[in-house]
Amino acid sequence: MDYFKEIPEEIITNIAKTLDQKTLCRLIMTSKDFKRICDTNDIWKYHYYLTIQNKWKITENSIHVSSSQWGPNMPQLYLYEFYDEESNVYKVKSYQKPSSNRISNMECPMMWDYRKNVKFIKCLGCEPYIPRMMRNSTNPLLFINNGCLKCQADMIYKENFIYPRPANMNYKEWEEDIKLKWKDFNESHGLHQLCQDPTHYDINTLDLPESSKGFSNYKKVIVKKLYTKIKNSKNVDKLQNNKRVSLNKVQVLKNSIYCEKEHIKSLDDKIKKEILKKKRIQDAIDSL
Repeated sequence: MDYFKEIPEEIITNIAKTLDQKTLCRLIMTSKDFKRICDTNDIWKYHYYLTIQNKWKITENSIHVSSSQWGPNMPQLYLYEFYDEESNVYKVKSYQKPSSNRISNMECPMMWDYRKNVKFIKCLGCEPYIPRMMRNSTNPLLFINNGCLKCQADMIYKENFIYPRPANMNYKEWEEDIKLKWKDFNESHGLHQLCQDPTHYDINTLDLPESSKGFSNYKKVIVKKLYTKIKNSKNVDKLQNNKRVSLNKVQVLKNSIYCEKEHIKSLDDKIKKEILKKKRIQDAIDSL
């Protein structure tokens, strides 16, 4: 059975984009069909862009889809269209995934419970993650170095708009106030969005960096980068090995110095004994 006739090539290419580069190379070598479908410049171009995602530009239309790797998974917000019995169309926001059996209206979850006549429009992303700062905290830098604030830690620390949550303010009020101050700070620096980490955004909603070049063969570029990475790792291993050898030599020399010091100490003791012995003999001679 020819499975390639049963599975659309679009699905195969989408799967190929989710693979890491080494796995993609292994997949291409499995058959001529996989090589024809997956070993294309467009797919390698997509993987090349992933390697420089931290350099992509955040725009006002960029969608924030993840929080810091050290933070919790923030809930994703989705946009749907609902068609009622009178063919009226409503835009509905919900935290339920498109695969969920129940799509409820976020603004009024008890009013509607959608199980049919619902069309998924797009993912609206999630809110930037701001960790909770304890009221008795005295070092805001420890707080800033977590969550989505981390990539701007130095700038935010100098601006000094982060403050411990007062006793008379609940967490939600405090978080909204921090976000407002954060938004004003970013807008004053000509920055879009709150979080400034491009890896936290949907790559399809980012702009390419100005330094990005249009290569005719993206596969060759990626292979060169992988080779350079492996070569650098080998150089690091070599330097670390040289360091271990040098440290072993230093330890051997330290042991030799210690042994020589102990030998000198024993010689000093022998000299002192000989001097005392000579003195006793001289005293005995003088007493005759």
